[in-house]
Amino acid sequence: SISQKDDDYSPSKNLVIQEIPDFISDVDSDIPVTNNRQPNAYALIIGNEDYQSKQKGLTNEQNVEFALNDAIVFAEYCEKTLGIPQEQIKLLSNATSAEMNQGLDWLTNLSALEKGRAKLIFYYSGHGLPEENTKEPYLIPVDVSGNNVEYGVKLSNVYNQLNQHPVEQV
Repeated sequence: SISQKDDDYSPSKNLVIQEIPDFISDVDSDIPVTNNRQPNAYALIIGNEDYQSKQKGLTNEQNVEFALNDAIVFAEYCEKTLGIPQEQIKLLSNATSAEMNQGLDWLTNLSALEKGRAKLIFYYSGHGLPEENTKEPYLIPVDVSGNNVEYGVKLSNVYNQLNQHPVEQV
């Protein structure tokens, strides 16, 4: 099990899941394992499922069913299949705007330290919306209303941040 909200992914920490899915897909459980290691790889994984808890007036239908499960499973793939050390995987569940931006800063800082050798993975599962006038796409943190997308995380800023320093792969 993976930590629900922590500075890094750790299978030894407990995860509180509000609802267990009625089914488990084989891709969620039969995760291939490799002996290859990627010491210069880092992953920021965000699963934003529960918008209702941070925004009063929303209903369960406005949550993103299975977003957190998808993020958890992807974190396991990063470690087991891609060979990324677990201390280099940051999993954020139901992340606020500040937490998402801090996670992006974490990736950016690590890419600077690797001096062109970093491999960066950014994975997001949750709501996204375009800004009404410009049509600019935004990732929507759990504390941001669809009526105020400009407080979300602008997708072009994500791309710019991930490419701020020379990297081997994004």
